Amino acid sequence: MGCAVEEVVRAALGLDAGDRAAVAGAIVVSLAEEGAARARAELAEPSCCPRCGAGAPARRGRDARGRQRWLCRGCGRSFTKESFGLLSRSHLPASTWAEYARAFAEGATLRDCAERCGVCLKTSFFMRHRMCEMLGIETVTLRPSGAPVEADEAYLPASFSGNHSRDPSFSPGRPSRRRGGTGGGRRRQERLITLADGRGGSEVGVAWGSPLGSAVAMMRSSLGASCVVRTERGGQMGHAARLAGLAQERAEGRVNAVNAVHSRIKRFMRRFDGVSSRRMQSYMWWFSWADTATGGVAGRLRELIALIPVGRYRTTWRAMVEAPYPPPPVPICASKNV
Repeated sequence: MGCAVEEVVRAALGLDAGDRAAVAGAIVVSLAEEGAARARAELAEPSCCPRCGAGAPARRGRDARGRQRWLCRGCGRSFTKESFGLLSRSHLPASTWAEYARAFAEGATLRDCAERCGVCLKTSFFMRHRMCEMLGIETVTLRPSGAPVEADEAYLPASFSGNHSRDPSFSPGRPSRRRGGTGGGRRRQERLITLADGRGGSEVGVAWGSPLGSAVAMMRSSLGASCVVRTERGGQMGHAARLAGLAQERAEGRVNAVNAVHSRIKRFMRRFDGVSSRRMQSYMWWFSWADTATGGVAGRLRELIALIPVGRYRTTWRAMVEAPYPPPPVPICASKNV
């Protein structure tokens, strides 16, 4: 560090806790704004449509702000290089997103985040889910390195909380019950498909409908053809690995790496006091990122600040509000020969 930087650090360390937090917040805001400006300047020509993924877009004039627009040859809609970016359609400045990232990295509640950022509770809720979706799109939390990847299922209580008046035909698929208890066994719980590598990385997906089909799709999208999937002797994960065209290895005992991930998932979810089943995947993206991030709160904050200017999302506010509830789980018959 130079002399000037050392003097600034010494001066900051001489402040009380509140003033040091204010200085740190100002630095975070400045970094976020600089990163957003740099990302806008460095964006290259888009290679595909952010909506449908079709390639080779064509130039199509400019928008009201002078930005180059592109026409998708697949869906026929136009877009700019900033379309579906975290900051592109937000009415909030980068400084507000930076402060929200700081609260998000610390694991603050929705109300605390809203108070710190000067927004309402509804906006804080939307910002959290947009952050989670950005993490699911932009980060890779599973990195197979030649060692077998462990696969298994976990179960969390199904929840149908939300405004059911938006869909008069809504039915939870089970009778109502009082709070407490396990909710009728595993057939009425949400299944999580978990993949864990040997280096602490993991990926967690929510199985909607058929858990076998969800596991096959997840393995095909996340694992290479040369990966070996290690499973327990019972259950459906071995069958899913074979259907996905992957080699399967039966563990002699327990799959300890993935069981440890399940333990951390339940500890992570306990603080939220229940999550609606249709929002569960967002929290699994959040968990997978937080579980593999290094450097504590400061490390997570650095990663978020770097992602905010370039991070993208797919789910609009309307789509999130109108998101359907998952169908009732499809019971499967596990065989000892799988």
